[in-house]
Amino acid sequence: MLISTHEPCPTLEACKILDIDTRKVCKQLSKEQTQALLQMLHPGFRFSRNYDAIRPNKPYCEEMIYFTNDKLCKLNMSIPLGVGS
Repeated sequence: MLISTHEPCPTLEACKILDIDTRKVCKQLSKEQTQALLQMLHPGFRFSRNYDAIRPNKPYCEEMIYFTNDKLCKLNMSIPLGVGS
């Protein structure tokens, strides 16, 4: 699932005020926490963020949630959500 976020973001606003790169802050602040939350919902869920498509450099933040099945997890490979069975 591809998510393009346009909603107000307090992290973005703080980074603008402090002149800090949102790519570094978002990676440190929320990537691991978001992954942990998704794995509580299902151990096969994975989270990824496109740091080339993140505000204020783009008009949105692009994030992906995808699913890995057990066989592919063992091989350390992934498939997009909804592909395969």
